Amino acid sequence: MQRSVVQLIARPSNSAQRTEGRFEQLRGHVKFFGFLNNFKNMQKAEIRKHTAELEVALTVITIKQSTDGDVVTKKTNDVDS
Repeated sequence: MQRSVVQLIARPSNSAQRTEGRFEQLRGHVKFFGFLNNFKNMQKAEIRKHTAELEVALTVITIKQSTDGDVVTKKTNDVDS
């Protein structure tokens, strides 16, 4: 019986952690995609700012150094273009 009480006590904290993780993920999506809900009412400069931030968020830049000392950078988009 003690075991089930401990499990019941532990579950809410695990559930809260999972829920918090989901909300954190949602906040990240809103940060980058939230402007799309209201873009018709935005100035072009503000839309450009948000789309530039979105491009940076969706782009991965890899930096490698070759054996001869040259540094090579490679820009990879997560989304197919």
